[in-house]
Amino acid sequence: MKILLYNAKVLTQDHNVPVADTIYIIDNTIRFVGWNDEFNETLFDNILKIDLKGKIVLPGFIDCHTHFINYAFSKRSIDLTNADTPDEITKRLTHFIIEHPDSNKWIHGIGWDKNLWEDPSFFNKDFLDKIIPNIPVSLSSKDLHSFLCNSKALQLMNITSKTPDPPEGSIGRDSNGSINGFLYEKAWKFIDEVRPNPVFNEQLSLVKNAINEAHHFGLTGINSMEGKDALKIFSYLKNNNQLKLRTCWHFRSDLLEEMIDQGVESYTGDEWFKFGGLKLFMDGSIGSHTAYMFNPYFGDSENYGILFHTEDELHDIVLHAAQHNISPTIHAIGDKANHLVISSIIKVKNHPEILDKDLLYRIEHVQCCTPQDQKRIAVEGIYCSMQPIHISLDVKTTERLLGKYGKNSYPVKSLLDKGAIIGFGSDVPVETHNPFMGIYSALERKYHCNPNENSWIPEQKITVQEAIKAYTINAAKGMRNDDYLGSITPGKHADLIVIDDFENEPNEFWLEAKPYMTIVGGEIVVNNL
Repeated sequence: MKILLYNAKVLTQDHNVPVADTIYIIDNTIRFVGWNDEFNETLFDNILKIDLKGKIVLPGFIDCHTHFINYAFSKRSIDLTNADTPDEITKRLTHFIIEHPDSNKWIHGIGWDKNLWEDPSFFNKDFLDKIIPNIPVSLSSKDLHSFLCNSKALQLMNITSKTPDPPEGSIGRDSNGSINGFLYEKAWKFIDEVRPNPVFNEQLSLVKNAINEAHHFGLTGINSMEGKDALKIFSYLKNNNQLKLRTCWHFRSDLLEEMIDQGVESYTGDEWFKFGGLKLFMDGSIGSHTAYMFNPYFGDSENYGILFHTEDELHDIVLHAAQHNISPTIHAIGDKANHLVISSIIKVKNHPEILDKDLLYRIEHVQCCTPQDQKRIAVEGIYCSMQPIHISLDVKTTERLLGKYGKNSYPVKSLLDKGAIIGFGSDVPVETHNPFMGIYSALERKYHCNPNENSWIPEQKITVQEAIKAYTINAAKGMRNDDYLGSITPGKHADLIVIDDFENEPNEFWLEAKPYMTIVGGEIVVNNL
């Protein structure tokens, strides 16, 4: 198919030709980017000509960090987002049971946030047992780092007061040692082992619907941080020419030896699916009080968070993977966790066996990071995968739990000024994967993206050009796809979006922004012109 987009304002993200008004596409590939008077359309037959009437064209957006399959499946779950009272939680649980009478095998919910509650002590397995006693229930916190289960679910998982804590996770217990229903961090594996998934055809349907929704957000690519079930789904869709979302899958540590045995190397694959890096966790999250900090949490002077690996342990794991050409993708939120991760990465990079390897070292989140460590990130070329939409969620929580020690939170501007490469994402379903909301949050840094709130740590606000770059060309660098994605350049794949001209609009424009058109691989998948 041949498509001519003209009378546009094309912001290419290519410094060689930063602005143009015409794009010519043949099949999957951009053939021409420039000015209409330079393009002789009479030389070509059967062209679909689209007058964009001054609208802006951007490269398709890429989300650097998702739990995409989890999000697709969450459409079958209870949404507890912003449920701020016991009555509201009870209401939503009860309503779900009434609306879904066939959900008798397992009920799952997502989105609770104890930081919204004046007194969270009510929230335990006994609370759930009173509402739903006979059906297993598991409810995930908004940050996916804590889970509450009722007694029926605990019974099916064979969890008792004598069950030991799993590696990199813990089982919640009261002061007398009895279990209270909570599972923390990687204790979620207990749930995964017994909770039934939808049948495969239903899984495919849910994921296809999620891909369609992503297109309507202007997303043309994602990074998935998920297990082997996600690999199965993505592989099936790709093999059947149904994966219309460029995907990079980062695999969990329990799959490392299997990936090595199969000869998998990071950032290999094709234009639709790539293997990413080894996903490791160094700590937890601020909201769950498990991010590993230099200073203790306010009101809990003994709690510095949770560290899943010592610096030496992390070094050994990353080195082992690197020796097999597998790059690290490391979750680090607390300032001390980031410090230790950076130190481990530097040691691995300088190891004699690794010096000549072209590996991509990614840190996911980089939420709290000291100025000294920000400089080390930039100097060492460590890739920062950050989620600006989290700023809107974490303002109040960080202020309350970290106080003045939260001053280095989401240091986006400082990192950019020091020369770091940043790609933006969402962490969906933790937060929305609408990249336009992410842009607004990066520009304004306001609680719940509310224009009436004050900007939080305003010196870290960035420009719209910097935000767009983080969702396009820099995001493509985080997948090692920037040679054929991320900018509107002749020879690259035709992944594009069309939106209103924002250049003279206030930042609130982004709160309502949406693409009129999304093109993936030269195929128009959204057209609302």
